[in-house]
Amino acid sequence: MKLSNIGFFCSIGLFLGLFTACESNSSNTIEASPYFNLKDFLENQAVMLDSLKPSVEKIALDEKSPTPKKFKVDDWKRELRLFIETNINRPVYIGQYSVDSSKSNPQKVIYKAKTDDLSTRSIEIFYNQDAKLDSIKIFYKKQNWLYGSERDALLTFEQNAAKENRLKNYRVKGFQSTIFGTRQDYEVVSKVLSDDL
Repeated sequence: MKLSNIGFFCSIGLFLGLFTACESNSSNTIEASPYFNLKDFLENQAVMLDSLKPSVEKIALDEKSPTPKKFKVDDWKRELRLFIETNINRPVYIGQYSVDSSKSNPQKVIYKAKTDDLSTRSIEIFYNQDAKLDSIKIFYKKQNWLYGSERDALLTFEQNAAKENRLKNYRVKGFQSTIFGTRQDYEVVSKVLSDDL
């Protein structure tokens, strides 16, 4: 083999080694994030609920005559997409949120945006006296010259027989407005029916 070919293969090997090292460092950065991993947590909930197939009772409180509707969710990841999208556990957000945790029982951890240009303004994580996840509150706000959007979301959990967290209720309240002066308010409350589990 010619010396020039050996040099070429050595260069490729060095490049691949550096590329792998960079990938390894970036995954360490993700693991080292100081924020609660909402995306992974809710995607795991979605997998669990897809397997259990519980019914959901949903009511739109902004309707003139709110009527509960019971149905089965075909895809829980899609159902919880609105909450999953507010995930702040990404490398780009590290350092962009302050972390405030209370030592009291039940424990509360608050992640608050340091600037108004971040759409997810705050996430509050509440734990019960057994240090199990009790609820998650999310405040989202996005504003530009074309439209405005704001929503408060709340997810509550209960522990199953195996002491695993399982989604119990989820609620979204907010509004969307446009430059033309139109505004749509909404409030939807959903309950995962434990009778089906």
